[in-house]
Amino acid sequence: MGAGYLDRLDAKLTAGVARLSDAFATRRASYISSQQMPDGGFCGRAGGSDLYYADFALRTLALLGAPADVAARAASYLGTLAASPKTVVESFCWLNCARMLRRLGVPVHIDVESLLGPLQVPPAGAYDAFLGALSYEVIGREMPGRTAVVAAVAKLEQPGGGFGEQRGAPVAQTNATAAAVAFLRMSDALEAGAAGRAAQFLYTMQTAAGGFLAHAAAPEPDLLSTFTALVTLIDLDAADNADLSATARFVRDLAHPGGGFRSSPSDAETDVEYAYYGVAAVALLKEHASRGHG
Repeated sequence: MGAGYLDRLDAKLTAGVARLSDAFATRRASYISSQQMPDGGFCGRAGGSDLYYADFALRTLALLGAPADVAARAASYLGTLAASPKTVVESFCWLNCARMLRRLGVPVHIDVESLLGPLQVPPAGAYDAFLGALSYEVIGREMPGRTAVVAAVAKLEQPGGGFGEQRGAPVAQTNATAAAVAFLRMSDALEAGAAGRAAQFLYTMQTAAGGFLAHAAAPEPDLLSTFTALVTLIDLDAADNADLSATARFVRDLAHPGGGFRSSPSDAETDVEYAYYGVAAVALLKEHASRGHG
């Protein structure tokens, strides 16, 4: 059995992180550690520990390295939460936090059966389908009703290329396209024509600044859309037709001296979610360039 989606992404990111400067990596790891709350969780912009942000913090620390006490306190935080997710996002965050803690050498036990409820509801769109498939991949089970989900996601392709998030979506979106392409590839169901059209759509989302728009009417490019576009184009072997030098400059310009990343040029704040996107985007660009691209 081949490596799963997350394992392949982890391998690319790890290879790229190995090419980062010690100063860059240390500053980002210190920033993430500084966002840990007294209970061991990690905060978002609203303050207070949040499982969603704990997932992104642990993803980043698994790449950069975490002090043993930071990882241990994060495991304690996870152990204090009742495993009763209400959404696919929450189920995935639970599973991925545990996966990241195991990578950091702190095994945790979670009751997988208690996490399955949201995963058994038909996905509402491309994003839920992708996270659902990832969740089942983590627990080593086949996604139920996958054939029907594949058919539903394939129908989200828009006439001009790219995918909408849900049925009836008026426009293609960068993140929905990334989720749909990843899910269909994981399901061995991405047609060559759809892959080519998705890549062409993503090219149109890149701005002169190097970043990618969330959709055609978005006022400015953002780091999340840039990261998901970059992952998708690299996975499709289509990244070299984008301006990766400009992308690198865009990501670099969003780096904050304090170690975090802003979400967009107009954003004045940082958080652990965008720290992950920033570190991961830089790592992907480094790894891609090391293979003779760009």
